[in-house]
Amino acid sequence: MDRFLVLAPHGCGYFVCQEAAGPSRNQETLHDQLASFHRNRQQINLEAIKAFAGQQQRVANLEQRSNMLEGFVENQTQINKATVDAMKAMQNEVRAGGMKKEVMKLKNNRRAIRQRAEGIESYEEDVQESDDDMEHFRDEYQRTLKYLEYLEALKQ
Repeated sequence: MDRFLVLAPHGCGYFVCQEAAGPSRNQETLHDQLASFHRNRQQINLEAIKAFAGQQQRVANLEQRSNMLEGFVENQTQINKATVDAMKAMQNEVRAGGMKKEVMKLKNNRRAIRQRAEGIESYEEDVQESDDDMEHFRDEYQRTLKYLEYLEALKQ
């Protein structure tokens, strides 16, 4: 409320402060500005709440995707380890088969010598083909095993 200087009552010649009858224009303007400020602040707060809720949803989605990927990586790691173990077992079998192969060669050579002595055709060509097939499989297993070990090393 504004105050004005007015003549004192009873004509004593003094001036006194007296409040004006209604709110001044400055007060109305300040009141309007304050109300506008509060409305703007509420609008900004609502927008911030919406943005924060959206951000929380994005974070939840990213966490869910991350958990899914971690599960996938864990499963893939287990599959790779199982495959490496299987390939190592096969490689050991092939190596053991290689020793058997040497024994079989000796037996086949003895048999071929015996068959020549008896005049029977030998099966050396069949033996040679089976040896080539065995070497091919062994090479293929070794390549696959090395590749899986390489993949396993990359994960670690």
